[in-house]
Amino acid sequence: MAFYVSGSKIGADLNTTSTTALFALGETVEGSDGTLWEYVNASTSVSAYAIVAINASGTMAMASVADAVAGLQLAVAQNAFAASEYGWVPIRATGGATNQMRVLCSGTMSGGNALYVGGRTGVCSIQVSSSATLHGVMVYGASGADHATVTSLACIVSWPKCNYSGA
Repeated sequence: MAFYVSGSKIGADLNTTSTTALFALGETVEGSDGTLWEYVNASTSVSAYAIVAINASGTMAMASVADAVAGLQLAVAQNAFAASEYGWVPIRATGGATNQMRVLCSGTMSGGNALYVGGRTGVCSIQVSSSATLHGVMVYGASGADHATVTSLACIVSWPKCNYSGA
């Protein structure tokens, strides 16, 4: 099931990206299942389900420890973006009845694990070393993969932010 706009932004499509700016960067729209989405421009290519950092100008890239130190707003991209493409990323999302909201994860984890960003750009893990603690993202289910493998897990997103835990 695709996400859809439940607010009054005519022409907003939460499921696609565009090479043309259709809205002002930083605009938000209410979506299906109580979601809230922000309009952004990708400064680099972004993988689907990656954790992204949004700067004050409305551009985004896959999140790193440096973004955590800067205190940037985070989101979880539900679409892949090519560099310079525009689109919508959720900053608040329950995942819906079918747990359709997803996030990239590495390593063995299950619901309730503390999550971190930093080992791999845009990917959360349970590895603490030189990482930023991720708040506002909770995964459902479990991943039995090793840290070399990246998989997507269903998640809840609620105004995600990081605080830095490394040196």
